[in-house]
Amino acid sequence: MLSSLLHSPRVNITPQYILFFLCFLVLVMVLVRFCAIPKGSHQRRQSQDLSPMLPYPLPFFGHTVSFIMNSEKLINHGREFFGNTRNIFSIVILGKSFHILTNPRHVAIVHSKPTTFEFTGILKDALIALGASKEAARVLWSPKSVKDVLRKGVIPSSHDLQIRQTSGKDLKTLSHYICGFLKERTSPEAITLAHNTQSGVESLSIMEWARENIIFAMQDAYFGPQLHKIDPTLPRAMIEFSDLAWQAWYQVPWFLRRKQLSLCKRMLSSYQRYLDLPTNERKATAWFTGAFEKSFQEVLTNHTDKAALMMFFHWGIGMNPADATGWLVAHITFDTSLTEIIREETAPAFKDNGSLDTFYLATSCPTLLSVWYEVLRLYTSVTTMRNVTEETNIGDIHFDKGDKLMFSARQLALDETVFSKNAAEFDAMRFLKNPELQYSESLRPFGGGKTICPGRTLAMHVAMALVAILLRRYNITPAFPQEFPQPFEGDPSIGVMRTKDGLYMHLEKRT
Repeated sequence: MLSSLLHSPRVNITPQYILFFLCFLVLVMVLVRFCAIPKGSHQRRQSQDLSPMLPYPLPFFGHTVSFIMNSEKLINHGREFFGNTRNIFSIVILGKSFHILTNPRHVAIVHSKPTTFEFTGILKDALIALGASKEAARVLWSPKSVKDVLRKGVIPSSHDLQIRQTSGKDLKTLSHYICGFLKERTSPEAITLAHNTQSGVESLSIMEWARENIIFAMQDAYFGPQLHKIDPTLPRAMIEFSDLAWQAWYQVPWFLRRKQLSLCKRMLSSYQRYLDLPTNERKATAWFTGAFEKSFQEVLTNHTDKAALMMFFHWGIGMNPADATGWLVAHITFDTSLTEIIREETAPAFKDNGSLDTFYLATSCPTLLSVWYEVLRLYTSVTTMRNVTEETNIGDIHFDKGDKLMFSARQLALDETVFSKNAAEFDAMRFLKNPELQYSESLRPFGGGKTICPGRTLAMHVAMALVAILLRRYNITPAFPQEFPQPFEGDPSIGVMRTKDGLYMHLEKRT
């Protein structure tokens, strides 16, 4: 029976399914091997300079089930269990102890010491889970000697390249191209094709539509039109993959993530076919992609490794901007008063020649900017991990080499001492009333330090562009009475949270 389940293409692996499987294994595994506290912790817990352990009922499994079902709820419970002091505490996931950080000052220390609190190993494991070999993961981060000069590895260098690509004139060129693409995708003909029937009414599922089109826009800008010709369904597949990507990120065993692996295999085939094309047939507006490919072609020989790296990059540039844009569009179009304010605010960004100045949107539209930061604050739920590479301390807590720690952007962003008593609620004007909040250590939707997301400015420009174009072209109202959608908290998040409900809107062309 178990064999047939694991090999059935119809099985949808959910957190509930994983819970069932873990419960099935618990008796066997506990009796055979794991009737002990995590390695080394029994002796170490006697010391006062170690983080206290959140109680758990079962050895080895510890807090695994709670983490999979709702990681934010677990961390929130731990913080409150220890008196909401935001001191460091520990949890156990599959026999491994993780130190949990919820204090922004502690997180700032981690970001300031990237060699002591290392992120590279986490990224390598994620890349391997997408299909790359261990050797590929090794060489992509290894410095290389070019004409006797030691240079950064492929991945560290790509971070620098992306910063250049999304700054100054290059950002202007890229934003201009994406705006043109979005104008095509928001034409009356395209909008009509995107409509479907919901509750007996013709409507547009606006959050899903925004997600898919931002992914598509980023794909077209960075890969050119050829990738879409090879696989027109890739943006939709990327959404499906992203909703399951936590399974790769947290190293869920392969037999529990068959759907995610099936999506991986299908998408890798598309990237392989793309890389098979002559370079002169896959020109893109973003020069980054060609430079990136040139750098990894020098160190990678395996075709699957190259395709996995391209997929990793595509996922990185597209999904979080897409999810954030979905929430931005939803909040602005659902609130009619906000719609009118931002429509008026963004109007001067449209020039006489029909072009859209995204720099104006990002710098001269304070209400739009406030909503953008509030969306990032409330819905970014990435739980970041780090490996400790040497003995060190954060405050009065000691860390040994090999320890692992974890911190959540959302735990920082819901701090009532920073964002007031309504921190758990959406307030469109929060950052308008207090612009200094955008610089708070408690607001880290893009990470921090040397690993801060290099595409964060482009993400803002693209999201704001889609809002401005939609409001200029259409009157947007709810297609039928409905509640505002809520975020889905049923699995570990590694970025901006997706919605568990749709938002169905009616678009009427403005005259």
